Amino acid sequence: MMLLTSFIGSDFSPITPWTDINPLSWIRGIVWVSGLTILPGYYILRFTGFWAKIEKTTKVVFAIHLSLLVVGLSILGLYTLHASLNIFPWLMIFGCFSLGALCWSRPRVQREFKNRPISLLDWALIAIVATVVLIALLVQVAQRYLVPGDVWVSTQPAIQILSGRDVYEAFRPAQYPIMFGFILAGLSVGSGLPPVNTYVLLFSLGALNPLARLPSSSSRKLFSDRTTESPSYRPSYTA
Repeated sequence: MMLLTSFIGSDFSPITPWTDINPLSWIRGIVWVSGLTILPGYYILRFTGFWAKIEKTTKVVFAIHLSLLVVGLSILGLYTLHASLNIFPWLMIFGCFSLGALCWSRPRVQREFKNRPISLLDWALIAIVATVVLIALLVQVAQRYLVPGDVWVSTQPAIQILSGRDVYEAFRPAQYPIMFGFILAGLSVGSGLPPVNTYVLLFSLGALNPLARLPSSSSRKLFSDRTTESPSYRPSYTA
């Protein structure tokens, strides 16, 4: 889907009214934002073998954070080398395809899973995650997607990067970390949507806050199954 939608046109203006975004651009935006925030980290965890050693909730948190790190570092590298950012989508497609091929060519760990009923704690944690995502969406809607203050400082570096300006010179007196600007610029280039519109689509990542703060005992219960390891695979776990 990322390959097919990459041929849809892009809009790199700072912000565009949602009513002016055509349906095809919506499709590309959703496909690429979802893909770039999940696939790179997922394939890295699969390739390194950590995917089979951590709980499902931890997999989600690690995969998304790793993906955002890969996106940010990729744009940082292209920006530092003064290369065209238009090659970024093709770089990500090639990287995901290569890692995916390597992962699927390796022998997979066989495990037997036994489903367990969802407990009251599970429902409480799911409700917390859903509430956080809903609040994040309502904030964006209430502010008409133009949240003032620090949010503009975090999105402006992406605008500077996409416009080809010197982001380091522009933000030297601000003393703000600009790495998120590289991440947002990468997501914007991939999705084909303006950086401010792309930022709004990230509201669902608010779910990472409660998920990342779950204690290990709870994260083993949430969205996970009781597993019985096969005799051929007996990993050792250390505290």
